Amino acid sequence: MLEVGKNTYVTIEEATEYIEENYSPKNILRAHWDVCPDEYKEQYLRKSMIEIESLPFVGRKTIWTGPLQFPRTLMNAPLYVMHNPIYLMYNNNAYEVPLQVKQAEIENALGIIKKEYRPTSKAVVLAALGLVPAFSENTSKLSSERAEELLKPFLGTIKA
Repeated sequence: MLEVGKNTYVTIEEATEYIEENYSPKNILRAHWDVCPDEYKEQYLRKSMIEIESLPFVGRKTIWTGPLQFPRTLMNAPLYVMHNPIYLMYNNNAYEVPLQVKQAEIENALGIIKKEYRPTSKAVVLAALGLVPAFSENTSKLSSERAEELLKPFLGTIKA
């Protein structure tokens, strides 16, 4: 069972709402999400969390005993650029999980669906006609390149 703050950052309902807002009903990932049962959605979100939690985030956990990497604080953690420290704070409220992290969990869950998706012969024909986007191999650490983009500021890959 998913528990926000213990093994997930978002509920199935929040994920569904995000997907409905950001993906058209004709998108194959949204269509899959819409028809799969809640236990599968829970599995996708758990797998997504396992991938995200294994990343080397900058800063420290705000709640040391918390089971998840976020909320985190970066206050007064220097980022050195040409021997001059730049002090960053990527979280206005160090006790809340940033929206980008929640969105990254959802996007990564969709990336897992995409990775596990095996197109039917009909889907291959539709892709060849340009009616369904063709899936490309992902070379990032996460299952979703979009999730990796959302998490970049928390991984210390900010360009000064």
